[in-house]
Amino acid sequence: MQLESTKRKNQEYFAAWDKKIENTWMRLLSDMAKPFIIFIILNIFTIAILVKLSIYNFNF
Repeated sequence: MQLESTKRKNQEYFAAWDKKIENTWMRLLSDMAKPFIIFIILNIFTIAILVKLSIYNFNF
C-alpha cells in the first residue's frame, strides 16, 4: 500500500514538472516568434511602399 502512495506522489511530481516545462517552452517559442512576425510585417509594408512609389516594378 505504501508503494502505491509513493508511486502516485512521484507521478504527480513528474506531471507537474512536465506541465511547467511545457509552459516554459510555449512561452519561449512565443517570445521568439514575436520579433520574427514583426520583421515579416515590416518587410511586407516596406515592399508595399516601394511598389507604391514605383521604385521596383513588381507585378502583384
